[in-house]
Amino acid sequence: AKYTHAREGGNIVKNLFDLEICEEVSLIPFETEIKIEFKYLTSYKKALSMNISSKLNLLKSEQSLLYHKQACNEDTFRKLESSLRCVCSVREHDKLLLHVSEVEKICFLLVVLSCGLVRTEYGLAKMNWKGREERDTLESNREMLEWQMEEGKLLKEKIQKRNGLVGEYFSHYFGGEKRKNFDKYLKCKEKLCIEIREVEEMIRICEIMSDYVNQ
Repeated sequence: AKYTHAREGGNIVKNLFDLEICEEVSLIPFETEIKIEFKYLTSYKKALSMNISSKLNLLKSEQSLLYHKQACNEDTFRKLESSLRCVCSVREHDKLLLHVSEVEKICFLLVVLSCGLVRTEYGLAKMNWKGREERDTLESNREMLEWQMEEGKLLKEKIQKRNGLVGEYFSHYFGGEKRKNFDKYLKCKEKLCIEIREVEEMIRICEIMSDYVNQ
């Protein structure tokens, strides 16, 4: 499917963060055969356009739900951050905000790289390149993405090592309960950042396909 690299790429990153991977795909793949035999190309294009439009609507509904979950999760963080700010040092508060920001950035970065790598692998596996030059370009892109992915993994490990340090601020000032809430917030943030980027990529691809079919 045209958009499966986004879901597959997201699952690769979820695995890096030890997050639960949903094996079920809620959307019907684009390559699913349409069982009706069409006599005219215009009829086929119309059905394909409707199929893409339906998937796009489902994706946008999924996106809205994820945005809502993200807003609720960030509301939890604002309460935690507000409590900590009243008792911690300026340095500790700055470290908290920086860490949360870096968690979001690394999640988005890894999904972008992972999706790009999967898409490149698909391109190489199809073996229908337009000449050797295109294959060489794909192989070069794969090598670059693999290198960037490894660098991203190292950066992710460094950032995650600070989870305990920043989480200890809550343990020190408030005890274990708020620490648990912060750890839960971070895990939820990682999952939502990955899934939101997945869906954004799938929506982008659907919109490109829709424009192409409706030309």
